[in-house]
Amino acid sequence: MLTVNLDHVPGREITKTLGMVIGHARVQKDGRGRRFVGTNGKKWPWTDDAQHHEMLIQEGMSRLEEAGESLQANCILGVECKISRDADNLPEVIFSGTAVIVEAREEKLEMIYHESTGEVDVSIGGKKGKWVLPPAVGDDDKDEHARGRGQIIKKQDDPARDLAKRMGTSLEVASTLIKNGFDSPEKIAESSPKELSKLVNMNPTQARLFREKAVEVVGQE
Repeated sequence: MLTVNLDHVPGREITKTLGMVIGHARVQKDGRGRRFVGTNGKKWPWTDDAQHHEMLIQEGMSRLEEAGESLQANCILGVECKISRDADNLPEVIFSGTAVIVEAREEKLEMIYHESTGEVDVSIGGKKGKWVLPPAVGDDDKDEHARGRGQIIKKQDDPARDLAKRMGTSLEVASTLIKNGFDSPEKIAESSPKELSKLVNMNPTQARLFREKAVEVVGQE
């Protein structure tokens, strides 16, 4: 049972509200006037100290969760706790909250690619940002240097140039992909972000966006 003092659970959505639930635990007296608190079906002699107060609080929370489970809830929202003493000066704890059913929220990935700037507007789970694709190939009449490595990639590397242009990426990335069997947008689209991030210098999110770009290219051709 998930219990929170918020009115929502991050990353999850409320699918059904079942109603208010209460967990009440208090110190009682037996026929001889001896104070006790009942937990787990047992009666424990009460001593007004920190350890026994913690026991009372835990019992109140347990009863709140039991009340939620009786309604077949998997979460209790807006949990509040009130600690007081009754007319006999005996401590009592009252937990309250709203029993609900929550389910994981599917975070939809949305992308808008701006060809003129090379930027991609990204929206994931309500959060927005921008990602710039790796630079595309330059002048066909010039040798291209692999970014950050000083390696020369000759202009006659036509398959890499073609893939780089179609995917809007660098010759280095295109060459690495081809060497590992991903020589077309179709094959890239069929790969997983995990595979791509291992092959080229991309984090998981960039790899996923790159794969989505391949899917888009395949759909346009």
